Amino acid sequence: MPIKLLRWVANKLLIVLIIMLLLSVVMVVLFRWVNPPTSAIMLQHWISAATKYLTKSIQKRTNLALIYSHRQRKSHDETMV
Repeated sequence: MPIKLLRWVANKLLIVLIIMLLLSVVMVVLFRWVNPPTSAIMLQHWISAATKYLTKSIQKRTNLALIYSHRQRKSHDETMV
């Protein structure tokens, strides 16, 4: 019984290994003639641009919130006088 289980597991592992090897070969052969959809450099530029945009957006909103809170406090102080 344990030998059958061991053979079954070894068989499944061999199948997974062969599938991974075939997928690797297919990807290399495919990208020999087809341009890849992206590269690490493109991803780096996209991420840095998105980060800059989000930082700028958050900074604008923070500045507006600061201005509005100052105005609100100022109008609140004027009503107290």
